[in-house]
Amino acid sequence: VAGRVQWCMGGLIFKDLLHKFVQLPHRYATKEELALVHDRAYLDELLQAQSRAVAEGRPMWLSRTGRFSGRSLDELVKQEGPPDTYVTPGSWDSAAASVGGLLSLVDAALAS
Repeated sequence: VAGRVQWCMGGLIFKDLLHKFVQLPHRYATKEELALVHDRAYLDELLQAQSRAVAEGRPMWLSRTGRFSGRSLDELVKQEGPPDTYVTPGSWDSAAASVGGLLSLVDAALAS
């Protein structure tokens, strides 16, 4: 990811476009904002899986139904097929930062 960001920034500098961009304040979306798109139960399952990923130092998965069972990947695949959501210790922060950034952009666009 860092390499892509550096490459993009380099391209903007090379094309003399960087000065045209406005830096917006960064924020994380709240659970309530995420719940506008996802069921609260799904978000709770995601947080539970992330807590387990932190505790065990390895990724976890949510099933296709959005449930966290704590089963191994092999067990989950055998019983339900490939899981839908890969959860790491940073999943919540990544999602909240992405959505928060988008909401900051929308707020700025609506204010101008």
